[in-house]
Amino acid sequence: MKFRNFFVCWLPVFVVMFAVNGLFHGMLAGEFFDKQFEPIQAVIHPSEYTNMFWVILLEIIISFVMGYFILLPWREKIPGREAAIRGALINLVSASSWNFANASMFISWSNILSIVDVSWHLVLGAFSGWLMAWIYNRFAGRSS
Repeated sequence: MKFRNFFVCWLPVFVVMFAVNGLFHGMLAGEFFDKQFEPIQAVIHPSEYTNMFWVILLEIIISFVMGYFILLPWREKIPGREAAIRGALINLVSASSWNFANASMFISWSNILSIVDVSWHLVLGAFSGWLMAWIYNRFAGRSS
């Protein structure tokens, strides 16, 4: 696959993942996450002071890995279902690593926080994987 094709498929997925994840964590479930973080507020930045560089870098890495495992294996039409499964699995590894490492270190880490966050990232990953396949299939002139 040419870099240009990879980039055209990767960039919109990165933008969507970043925007939708920010909407979920900030607006839709922001109060829930703030409440879950109350017991450990002394050791974390308030959400309004989040260093976005690290958030953007994380989304770049996750979406790039998705592109690698979704786009590169196929030369023909990418099955949307397979891409969704791969996207969900990649996000499962990322979100569960972060949540479970925190649960092992912070005494008051919330189990419900881990369940909600990992579940959300499974859904986001599945959608993002499907979207990446759809963009590839459309960009390559194939119907999805």
